[in-house]
Amino acid sequence: MAPLSNNPVDLTSWPELDEVDVVPVRPSYARARCMIWSAFAVLLALILIGPLAGVAIWGDGVPPRILWVGLSMIWALIMGLWALEEWKGWPLRGYLVREQDVVYRSGWWSRKVTAVPFSRIQHK
Repeated sequence: MAPLSNNPVDLTSWPELDEVDVVPVRPSYARARCMIWSAFAVLLALILIGPLAGVAIWGDGVPPRILWVGLSMIWALIMGLWALEEWKGWPLRGYLVREQDVVYRSGWWSRKVTAVPFSRIQHK
């Protein structure tokens, strides 16, 4: 059995990921992201407002108006910030396939650049 060698790599010759021109993602991905946003919006509305509606319909009393307004404002804030991130971040999304890895860039509010070497990608 041969001894394992692990030679250091000169990182100064590597390109910066932020400097790399990425390929924009397809418009069909935007539709998929929009469907995910819509499904989450409905689910979050059901989670936040559903119990109040249940109490109002089948319960003995009516929940306070401030509770309805407060939960509705929380829902609108969460969904509005997410929609803003999607809208402003869409032109920044992209990917790049290089010799040794795949790079994906996304985000407007919180910019993320992810590089995954081919040796770490698994499939069946």
